[in-house]
Amino acid sequence: MIWRKTFIITFSACLFSLGPVCDGPAGDLEVHEKMTGAIREQVKVQEKADRWSEERQALLAEIQQIDTNLEWVNYQNDKYAAYIDQEEDLLKELRRKEAEMDNIRRSLEPYLDRVVEELRTFVSEDIPFLREERESRIGFMKDALNNYHLSLSDKLQRVLEALEVETKFGQTVDVTTETLDFDGKKVRAEILRVGRVAMFFRSRDGKHLGRWNEETGSWEPLSQDFTLAVRDAINMAAQKKAVDLVDLPVGGPVR
Repeated sequence: MIWRKTFIITFSACLFSLGPVCDGPAGDLEVHEKMTGAIREQVKVQEKADRWSEERQALLAEIQQIDTNLEWVNYQNDKYAAYIDQEEDLLKELRRKEAEMDNIRRSLEPYLDRVVEELRTFVSEDIPFLREERESRIGFMKDALNNYHLSLSDKLQRVLEALEVETKFGQTVDVTTETLDFDGKKVRAEILRVGRVAMFFRSRDGKHLGRWNEETGSWEPLSQDFTLAVRDAINMAAQKKAVDLVDLPVGGPVR
């Protein structure tokens, strides 16, 4: 090993550095003591060198571990910086959407009030079918819009549901039995509603036949020539007869 070679070289150097030796036993003793002292010093130096070498290796290993840890910390810092940037972008987007929702909320609630009021006017001016049910639904919506504890989404849902019901009325045919005012009399009749296009009635005794006049807002008599067509249409709407074509006077004067 290197230290051994160093020791031998140092030991040889010590021999030459002892200078001239004395002859005889006294000289031998003096030489022995000098050699022993030199060797001891050399051993101490070598031990210190070995300890320093071990400490140096330990320090190098520690420095290498610190460099590795520092590299990992820098990597994590870069990753977390990217995460933070991403979260900040997401937070900005959420704040933007929140601001949009606030604007929508401020405009939506008064808009819903206007929709309900317009629907109330529409129902009052529409052909008179299921009037009580429809007005009751509008009253329910008004109460919902004035309910402080009801969320805006619930209010919107109830208004949309009411609008959907009203929309379907224009796409359906229905028959109800009601008592109506006709020619100054109370007449019990079957009323046929054809969407929102027209309404016809036929008295239960078959003596009276009529249709709703939107211009006058009242029932007007209908020629008995349409008795069969109205009866068949009523039976089809009540699913008592297979669907077929019927000739009914829709709009304009009856000829």
